[in-house]
Amino acid sequence: MVDTRHEPAEAGPLSWLGLKSRAAIVTAASCYMLSRYAPTALIMGSIALTTFVALAVELVAYITHTMIIYPNFLSPLRHLPTPPVSVPIFRFKQTPNR
Repeated sequence: MVDTRHEPAEAGPLSWLGLKSRAAIVTAASCYMLSRYAPTALIMGSIALTTFVALAVELVAYITHTMIIYPNFLSPLRHLPTPPVSVPIFRFKQTPNR
């Protein structure tokens, strides 16, 4: 019998930031290509600084998409009914112990 289960993908070196390692490699490669073919477009003439800024912008875009745009506008689950919130958490009256 053949095992058809798929193993989970390994986490990349930047997975703790939310970035996939493939995205980091593509960003670094594109910054290298930028330095070769359009060196005046680099930030302060540095490949490392341009790569860092590109990764930071990519991280902000990823977090914005994951936390704001997808759950509120794109998720197929956004129209499902949810239980009403009738009592806030801190509204309960506390009585002293006797």
